[in-house]
Amino acid sequence: MRVTKKVVLWTAGILLVPALAIIGWSYAALSDDGRDTASVLRVIDGDTIDVDLDGEETRVRLLNIDTPETKHPDEAVQCLGSEASDFLEELLPTGTEVQLEYDVEREDHYGRTLAGVFHEDSLVNSQIATQGLGVAVVYEPNRKFYDQVKAAEHNARNHQAGLFDPEVDCALPQQLTNLQDNIDQAPEDLPSDVAGVEESLETLAPLQAQVDEYLSLLAELSDNDGPRFLALVYADRLDDFENQLASHQSALQERETALTEHKTELEAEAERKREEEERQRAEEERQEAAAEAERQRQQEAAEEQQQQQEAERQRRQQVEPDRGQTPDVQEQRSETSGSSGSSGSSSGSSSNSRSSNDSSGGSGSSGTSGSGAPSGYGTDADYPGYTGPRCYAPGGQYWRPC
Repeated sequence: MRVTKKVVLWTAGILLVPALAIIGWSYAALSDDGRDTASVLRVIDGDTIDVDLDGEETRVRLLNIDTPETKHPDEAVQCLGSEASDFLEELLPTGTEVQLEYDVEREDHYGRTLAGVFHEDSLVNSQIATQGLGVAVVYEPNRKFYDQVKAAEHNARNHQAGLFDPEVDCALPQQLTNLQDNIDQAPEDLPSDVAGVEESLETLAPLQAQVDEYLSLLAELSDNDGPRFLALVYADRLDDFENQLASHQSALQERETALTEHKTELEAEAERKREEEERQRAEEERQEAAAEAERQRQQEAAEEQQQQQEAERQRRQQVEPDRGQTPDVQEQRSETSGSSGSSGSSSGSSSNSRSSNDSSGGSGSSGTSGSGAPSGYGTDADYPGYTGPRCYAPGGQYWRPC
């Protein structure tokens, strides 16, 4: 049988097509290096994405990288958690083609696919760590990408990127620095009054509460009871943080003790001052009472003197008219009875008494003294040296001390 050139070519073509197909399939398997190609649907957080894998929506948790929490139902958004999500959204917008490379276990207990995610031949897991937005972590037995992610984290620490930037306000180092500044700004001088001391103690209270909270957090991180992410980020600095906080706590306690003792001293001094003021007030009241009593005594004495002066004035007013009368009238007013000089008999009427007295210088009335003065009365000679008030007998010639 004659074999033409056309038949040979046709036969070769039939044999070549399957061979090329086998070679192409083998090449494709080698180029993928065991990776699956997927398309990004959305970013969930800094280390989790949803992809379209073989037409099925699949949630992928990036291996060996942990970023700040943003979606945990029991925890608040952690420092730079939103920034980590934003970075991943910018790096892997919807529709981006990525390759998924797996390790020993392909799913976690939440049913998420565990993979290293590659974009343009670069491991996205380590890119996150390079920005300081995540730390390397191992969940055994998967540690395939740990070394590469850890190297990226180390680089971020050296360059103080992201979470390792000491000036990031929400990061723990900066929070402790702010606490240090607040403690340093607390006035050291002791206030001069109790109100000032109480205000200073009120200023210290929130600072002490913050120190206690941070110490509690560090204790939890050291015992692996706190947020795992923070423990990973600050694992090599926990002791330094604890020593720093212990120093703050000691300084605050010393300050509180000094203020409390000073407050006690001020209160004691205030009490002494109050007692002294009360003593002075009591003394002033005693002196005022004594002065009032003296004023009352003087007033009563003045009133008594005034009464005496008024009595003396009235007495003199009574005496002055008597001085202008005749001796017969004065004698008639001073004597209670008269006697007759010739017969010695007394008369019951005032006219007979007056006639008897006028006609006889014999024996006098029993109501007068031998000198003619009424009983109990006398003259200056009878009371030598007397300077007190005088009570005069009718007629004003004789007197006696009042």
